[in-house]
Amino acid sequence: MPQATMDGCRAKLARADEHLRSFEDSLNSFRAAHPIKVTVERNVDEKAFIFHVYDVEPCNPEWGVLIGDCAHNARSSLDHLVFQLSVQGLGRGLTTAEARSSQFPVCEQMDSYRRAERGVVHLLPEHKQRIWEVQPFNAGDEKIWGPHDMPGPPAPIPSYLRELTNLNNADKHRVITPVWHGVGLVKLPTEFREVGGVSGGGTWAALEEGTRIGEWNFDSTPPKIPTGFRPEQYWTFHPSLRDPHFATSVSRILGNCLTATRMILDMFEPCVLRGEAPMPLRYWDGSRGL
Repeated sequence: MPQATMDGCRAKLARADEHLRSFEDSLNSFRAAHPIKVTVERNVDEKAFIFHVYDVEPCNPEWGVLIGDCAHNARSSLDHLVFQLSVQGLGRGLTTAEARSSQFPVCEQMDSYRRAERGVVHLLPEHKQRIWEVQPFNAGDEKIWGPHDMPGPPAPIPSYLRELTNLNNADKHRVITPVWHGVGLVKLPTEFREVGGVSGGGTWAALEEGTRIGEWNFDSTPPKIPTGFRPEQYWTFHPSLRDPHFATSVSRILGNCLTATRMILDMFEPCVLRGEAPMPLRYWDGSRGL
C-alpha cells in the first residue's frame, strides 16, 4: 500500500498563502503610489459635512489573477486531501479513473451533495461523516456546531468553504475584478461631538471618481470646517469583491477561506498520517478574525 501523505495538501495551501502575501504586498505598493484623495464640504441644507473621493485609480488587474490563484490552490488542497483519504479507505493506490473522480464536495444543498458524494465514495465512514458535517448546508445546524453568538451562526468553516468554492469556480471562467470600497471611522472623534455632531454615515457603493463616500450629520447648522482639517485620516480604503460580502476586504475574505481550509487539513491530518480518527470539530480559529 502506498504511504498516505499530507505533503501535497500542505504544499497547495502554502502556495495559496504565497499568493495572498503577493496580493497584499502589491496592494501596499499601489496604495503608496496612488493615494486616494478625500475632500470635505460644509452643507448647510443637509446639516452635514459631506465627503467625496478623487484620484481613484482602478484596482490593479493583476489582483484578480492573484485572488483566483489563491482560491484555486486552497481549493485544490482539499481535493488532495480526499485523494489521500481514498488511499486509506481502499488500502491501495487509486486507479486513474478513481483518482479522476476523487474530489472534496462543497455543496449548498443536500440534493447537490448526494450527487457529489461519489467524489468521496472510497473514504472510510468516519471520514465521510466529517466531510458531510462541514458542508455549507449544515452551517446553521447547532447540533453540529453548537450554539454560538459571535461569530455566527452560520458557522464560519462551511460558510468560507462556500465562498472559496465560488471564487474558484468564478476564476475558471473570468478574471475576478475587485473594486475599491471606503470605510469611515466606527467611532467619531470627540471634537465632532463637542460641536453638535450626532451621527455619521457611509456609502455601500463601489468607489469611482467623485463618489460621495459619507457624511457627518449635525443637530443644527454645521460649524465651519476647521483650519488644517485632514479628512483622509477618518477613512480607509480597500479592494473588495462585488460578491461575496461586498464591503469586506479581499484580504479578509481570502484569509478566512485559508483559515477554514487549514482547519480542515488539521482535522484530517491524524487520519492520513497515523490512521486515527479525525480530530474533534472546532468552530473557528480566531487568530485572523472574521
